[in-house]
Parts: sequence; structure tokens; C-alpha cells
Amino acid sequence: SVPINDLRSHYSAVILAYGAASDRELGLDGENTIQGVLPSRRIVEYYNGSLDMDLTPIEFNPEEHEHIGIVGNGNIACDIARMFLKDPSLFKSSDTPANVMSALQRSKVNTVQMIGRRGITQAAFSTKEIRELASLDNLKTYMVLPEVQDSMTEASRTETLDRAIGRRTKFLTDSFDLIEHGEHYEDVMSRKNEKKLILRWLRSPTALHSEGNRISGATLQKMSLEGDAKLQRAVPSTEADEDTLRDYKCDVLVK
Repeated sequence: SVPINDLRSHYSAVILAYGAASDRELGLDGENTIQGVLPSRRIVEYYNGSLDMDLTPIEFNPEEHEHIGIVGNGNIACDIARMFLKDPSLFKSSDTPANVMSALQRSKVNTVQMIGRRGITQAAFSTKEIRELASLDNLKTYMVLPEVQDSMTEASRTETLDRAIGRRTKFLTDSFDLIEHGEHYEDVMSRKNEKKLILRWLRSPTALHSEGNRISGATLQKMSLEGDAKLQRAVPSTEADEDTLRDYKCDVLVK
């Protein structure tokens, strides 16, 4: 190790950069044993070329896995979604590692869902990040209408008076198609030849489902917001939810 004072004596500035030292836990049974439940850090290290972070076919098989779920809606979630949804031919001019490029060129992924505990005005991604993601070629973008409506509490409407929040919310409501109900959701999910990004709001995974120790989906608890503007928190809702919106199916779940 190098003492900080030694660095200070040789350099005019010292920047201490910290990354996540551990993976986020969902607190759900099986999340560390069910195949296909992957920490976001592992995915990021994989596509950034970390030498010891190649994904095994058990974790992600590009020729079989079509549906990726991401728990969270920050800039990292957007970055991961972009990697899976971007036209693979566009990676040729980038510094993407050869093994990653090969996997993405064979990828059958057609759907990515980003699952947020809170509502549309509390999204953690920036307008720039979500705009770049939504503008990918041949990508359809969706939100679920009841989730958007439930997001817009009086406190949430007050939050949109903040310029950045208001601009981001307007972009989402203007640019994303709305899934009106569970039957419509099933119809959208059945479109295998359509690449799509679906933003989910007020949903939190409460149980993982598997087939042969392979992730097959999760139960999504409907949440509701309480509290004042910019201090709202998500709590479990007592309202009934449609089965198709609660019983979530995926091939890979990124936490």
C-alpha cells in the first residue's frame, strides 16, 4: 500500500475513486443459488472486458435467452439495457471485447424490462441516458399505463415542477407507448420479432421462480407511494394486481 501523504508529496492532486465493494442483495430465497440471477456489477465488468468476468452459457446463453429483467432504473440499468438491445453490428467500431461482441452478435434478446420500486418521477436515470437508450434503432419502448397513473400522486406532480424531473417525465410520457392492461401486456410480450424496452414502475420482486434451478421469473409486489415531494417512499400496496402484471417471466434477472 502507498500512504496518502506520499502521494500528496509527489502530485498536485489525488483523486480517490470508489466502486461498489459488494453486490446488492434482494433478500430473496435462491438469489445466490438460482442460475441466471446476476449482479449488475458482474454484467458491467463482463462487457467492459474484465479478464476474469466472462459469462458462462449457464449464466447467459445468447442463443437461448430472450428476456432480460433488470431490478433498478438508474444509469447503470440503462447502460446494461443498451448493451443487450443495441444493434450488434454497431459494436464493430467500438472497443467492446471480442468475446462480448461475439455473444451479442448471436444474441436472441428481444425484451428488456427495467423494474423500479418507486414511480416515474423518482426514476434514477438522467434524461440523457434514457433518451439515448430509447433512440436505439428498431427499438419499441413501453410503459404500463396503470403504473404510470399510480405514480402520479399529488407529491409526484409537485416533483415535476423541478425542471430536471419535469423534463425527464415529459420525455417518458411523450415518447413511450402505453400498455393499457394485462391483456395488452401479453400481446406486446408475444411479439417475438420486436425488440422492446419496458419500464415498470411501483413494482418490487418478492419471490424468485425457477425451473430446474434456472430463473424463470419473479413475483412482483405492487407498491404505492407515501410521503412529501422528493421524500416519497415505496410501500407494499393493499390493492389487487392483475396476474399478468404480477407474475413476471424472464430468462435472466440482473439485480
